[in-house]
Amino acid sequence: MIENAENGVGVPSARDVFWIEAGYVTKNRGDFRPGNQIDLPRGMARYFGFLPPDDLPLNSTIGEVTFLTPAGDPVARNIRLGNNSMEKITLPIPETHGFDLYDGKVLVFQRTEQGFRMSALEATDFEAAFGDRLSVVMTMGSGRRYGHID
Repeated sequence: MIENAENGVGVPSARDVFWIEAGYVTKNRGDFRPGNQIDLPRGMARYFGFLPPDDLPLNSTIGEVTFLTPAGDPVARNIRLGNNSMEKITLPIPETHGFDLYDGKVLVFQRTEQGFRMSALEATDFEAAFGDRLSVVMTMGSGRRYGHID
């Protein structure tokens, strides 16, 4: 069963499997290369196991996440509190880690002993694989959805 949560509902604690619609990805690598940074709703770092203080200064690092991807070695990247008061995650470079791009994909993170196995799925593939296991779906102010998978 899917419960739709209003924006502002706190993200639960660390989860084994969770997801977010990537939507628009920041063009942080220039106009001709796919970006690898997305904004997360404030509090989503808790899914990764971090508990940042409420008074964390803007543009501060919250923690480092190790990603396991379809290609290449594990890669560690930061989650930080951005200047816009949203959390921002830097993802592995798409073309060197088995992804074409993140724009428009649904990103799925699965906790392992080595880090977080990451997938970037088309919406229809995500729905087919996980649609019956979504228990909470939350929506950011921008309309992007995220939640956890049971």
